[in-house]
Amino acid sequence: VVQSMPYNRIAEMMRDVFSIESFSEGTVKNILSRNKNKALAVYYALLGYIAKEKCAGMDETGVYINKQLCWFWCLQCTRFCFVFADPSRGMEALRKHGILEHLANLVLCTDRHSTYFNVDVLTHQFCLVHLIRNLQYLKDLNETQQWSRDMQQLCRNAIHEGNKAEAPPGTEVRKKYEQRLEELLNQDVAHYGKDFQTLQNGIIKCRDCLFTFLDHEGVPHHNNASEAAIRILKVKTKIAGGFRTQDGADEFACFHSIMDTAKRNGKSKFKILLQLISEDKPDASFIERMIV
Repeated sequence: VVQSMPYNRIAEMMRDVFSIESFSEGTVKNILSRNKNKALAVYYALLGYIAKEKCAGMDETGVYINKQLCWFWCLQCTRFCFVFADPSRGMEALRKHGILEHLANLVLCTDRHSTYFNVDVLTHQFCLVHLIRNLQYLKDLNETQQWSRDMQQLCRNAIHEGNKAEAPPGTEVRKKYEQRLEELLNQDVAHYGKDFQTLQNGIIKCRDCLFTFLDHEGVPHHNNASEAAIRILKVKTKIAGGFRTQDGADEFACFHSIMDTAKRNGKSKFKILLQLISEDKPDASFIERMIV
């Protein structure tokens, strides 16, 4: 899981390097399945720890499972990470995996995927890095217009405002940026083309979530940590392809969640993994020991 090695290469290494002739792909699968069942209590306990934080981020990425496009979802905060796989990219996935009841007290940092804005949370923070990237596309599309440049500059000024202060600048500063945002959103951009109107409409839908970080402590202006947490899935796709079964995807999600949590707390992923599989019945207390 940590190095994203496919089963056949693991089995080949064990046979060729360590001369364990009986080590097959089935052996790899059995080891993963057996230890995943031991780790489930620790895996699901991570949700409770995330729910106690002030802020968390979510993201999702497409991965093929048994040749069908499915989705790996990530819910993460500074110290904890929970990843799960599901065929759905909507509310059904969050409901099935028990995510919804853990979000109510969180500021949730996300992209503009509509599912995130349908969940019950304290408030939202839309990723400004995504927005600046979208605006750059419009800027390259039509270099004569000023609207996307002004929107980009507004976002960058707000980011600078948040970065230069030791504490969030506060509600009054946020209102100043939201007022300028309203002026830009009221401008007519339809004559620039469909892409301009589509992005403006998208921003209008989440206009209240662009500058949350200016008056909420500990809230970033981006969702980079969530993207980093599931980037390993793209690495795995390049190295080993997708997953053959849903069970295999679930095993990967379980172990990756625990290993990424270990990394976030400055612990060796391999040492934590060895500690996990050496215990008879690891439970939620394992997390307490892992984050000390």
